[in-house]
Amino acid sequence: MTVALPSQFTSRPIKIVWHWFTLGPYHFARMNAVAKHPGVELTVIETTCHDDHHWKRAEKDPPFRLITLSDEIYSNRVDYATRIAYHTALDTCSPDVLVECGYAEACSRQVAFHYHATHPSSRLLVWSESTIFDHPRHWSRELVKRVLVGMFDGAIAAGPSHAEYLRFLGMRHDNIAVVGNCVDDNFFRLGADAARKAGRGYLPERYFLFVGRFISIKNLSFLLRAYGWYRLHTKGLPVDLVLVGSGPLESSLRSQVELERITGVHFAGSKQAGDLPAYYAHALALVLPSTSEPWGLVVNEALACGIPALVSDHCGCADTLISEGRTGFRFDPVNQPQLSTLLERIGTGLATPVIMSKEILDAASTCDPDVYGSLIVDHISKLIETDPSRTSAAIRCTAKVINLLSGVMSRYRWATKGSV
Repeated sequence: MTVALPSQFTSRPIKIVWHWFTLGPYHFARMNAVAKHPGVELTVIETTCHDDHHWKRAEKDPPFRLITLSDEIYSNRVDYATRIAYHTALDTCSPDVLVECGYAEACSRQVAFHYHATHPSSRLLVWSESTIFDHPRHWSRELVKRVLVGMFDGAIAAGPSHAEYLRFLGMRHDNIAVVGNCVDDNFFRLGADAARKAGRGYLPERYFLFVGRFISIKNLSFLLRAYGWYRLHTKGLPVDLVLVGSGPLESSLRSQVELERITGVHFAGSKQAGDLPAYYAHALALVLPSTSEPWGLVVNEALACGIPALVSDHCGCADTLISEGRTGFRFDPVNQPQLSTLLERIGTGLATPVIMSKEILDAASTCDPDVYGSLIVDHISKLIETDPSRTSAAIRCTAKVINLLSGVMSRYRWATKGSV
């Protein structure tokens, strides 16, 4: 997809800075896709190179400039400690466009707003993967968000539900681009093909799969209860459950399996990206039961590997990637009988005839890195050609007060409780 760049950038590239808190494997695929466009000079600033996913860096010499501000595990304290370095990096790069990864973190937000205010010709965009259903919403917090969102010239949204929330917060429809949330599809597809040729090895003969951290919002206790009921009542040969990941709830989940006498559950431990295609390749289906999930990139990975997904309707990807009965099924993450029934349908083969592998792969390709990169560069080009939508003095003043108060509150919490 060829993107027409603004006329003022015929003699030099558009300088884009994109801020992430930490770059994971999928971030590299996305940023590579943006950086490869002619006429774009991309710098990626990450707050730190480590977070609680414990990813190992495999990427070398990416086609963009990478600035890492810290090597500590990410926390709000690290965000605060790197604010001066972030400010300096922006002054050094002097971007035409700054993309900030959200508006919730006070310190990085303050730096982005300051750069925007002191560089009147720049454009400030927000990357958003929040939906109105992510968390309980209160009118007072939503009012504050409307002020903060009003400070941005435009937005890049993961999916339709994320764009809808931005419009609810006052962002103009024309200033929002829906670009999808993507992974490196080729990596997972080719890895799954190789894994199927190599055989399943140590993996069970038939199994459902979960991939993710063992934290409360992943709703794994619910999954175990639903799986336990399915295991006891299935009319077919029971299908095992493989849990890939780790986290603070692992011991309680193991205790639940033992106390409730749930058989067929395998704790596979945390795995790096290169290990995952083998797990996806031989699974009957991925199960993602989260009660709150901005997107759910493991669903992209599963579909790229050619397997269906059972996805909580609280996941941001559900509307985009799940075509009911064709690429998988959606369920209510508090409705245990519903999930148990879906496990039974997949396990006994009742759902197999309507789940088409070609449609699964087609769904995965809708969130392709190349498409992602082209949509973003096209959106940035259009925003550059429009007059910057500067906000009113009242909104700017209110935003400054919010930033000041949130910064003071954050510093107080860190001083009294340490890193959060």
